[in-house]
Amino acid sequence: MPNENPALPLAQTVPGIDLMFLAHTHVNVAGLSVNGVLISQAGRWGDRLARADVFLERPDRSARWRILAKASTTLPVSLATTPDPEMLDLVRPYHEATQTWLSQPVGRSSQALNSRESRLRDTAIIDLIHRVQLGAGQADISFAAAFTLDATLPAGDVTVRDLAALYIYENTLVVVELTGAEVKAALEHAAGYFRPYQAGLTPSELIDPAVPGYNFDTAEGVEYALDLRRPLGDRVVDLRFAGAPIDPARRFRVAINNYRLNGGGGYRMLYRMLRNARVIDQANQEIRELMIDWVRRNPEITATPSNNWRILP
Repeated sequence: MPNENPALPLAQTVPGIDLMFLAHTHVNVAGLSVNGVLISQAGRWGDRLARADVFLERPDRSARWRILAKASTTLPVSLATTPDPEMLDLVRPYHEATQTWLSQPVGRSSQALNSRESRLRDTAIIDLIHRVQLGAGQADISFAAAFTLDATLPAGDVTVRDLAALYIYENTLVVVELTGAEVKAALEHAAGYFRPYQAGLTPSELIDPAVPGYNFDTAEGVEYALDLRRPLGDRVVDLRFAGAPIDPARRFRVAINNYRLNGGGGYRMLYRMLRNARVIDQANQEIRELMIDWVRRNPEITATPSNNWRILP
């Protein structure tokens, strides 16, 4: 995906690189050769360790070393992997401090909330992200995605750990100026998460497996429906702002994350719009930190979704 990861352009265009260790896309890449550059990526969340072996030779002590051969692999890490006791001693105080911080209660929810169906209907747990972005950015409209379908906020105390599990990335908040027409175009792009309509199939059965779920953005601050019976690019219907049909020419303050601003997630169309959009505000804090601060100030988490969007039929 363009703008997603600079690894391949670096390997293809920068001379003199022999080996690259990567991250970001969460894919396990044991070894890949691109333009003579050996690339390895060790999965995600410490589930693997990348190892590269580089064999060097030189004809005599005065000559430069040259690479004779190179190879890489990734080694799985499991519960059977023996931890290094010296490393455990080194990180223990930081680990314990982190666990104490994560266990802090910051708010309360009157009922358990989860993100399980957040890509099929409006949910209170994703509305929380929108509410934070709208408030922190003083925005008219917010765009956000359900990064995981496993997030839960328990009934009762909600901790830092619960919020961190809901917003799992280190994105920061950006407010840009978009027209009503551009807002609709962004929603049309998001609607590509679903394949063309087939009678008898549910929306969940129409999800395109080639589109990562974290790229399905929903919006708050507007009301709309996605009619999957309509062709791609013309699925957003009844798009309204403040109860009236949205004015395509009106300009709005729109809260997004920096990943979207940079074209992340294959939002090439949105990226082209955002290159020309005026950036009104850009926060230094991560959205996750904004959420923690917001819940501390507003400790009673709303358990009812706004139901501002829906899928048709």
